[in-house]
Amino acid sequence: MDRYNEARPGLGDDFLELVNDALAKATLPRPGVVVPGVRSATIRRLLLTPRFPYAVILQTEERVVVAVAHLRKRPNYWRARLPARGVSAARKRPRK
Repeated sequence: MDRYNEARPGLGDDFLELVNDALAKATLPRPGVVVPGVRSATIRRLLLTPRFPYAVILQTEERVVVAVAHLRKRPNYWRARLPARGVSAARKRPRK
């Protein structure tokens, strides 16, 4: 958020508002979309806007935010936070 505010005052606040909007959607019965390569349908992805290339990754049964992940820089780093049975072996990527 600080990086965005340094780039343009108020931009970080816009980013935070979009994250909060995504979190508000987390209370819906089936928020977002199922994440490809994740076996569990309870792991869902809520995209922000093209303006901010981030997604909020949720575990919907527990209503837990797994990550707010950048979609271009290390987009799958958060997969290591999931239980082993929740991730398809074919989609796992080795850590660098």
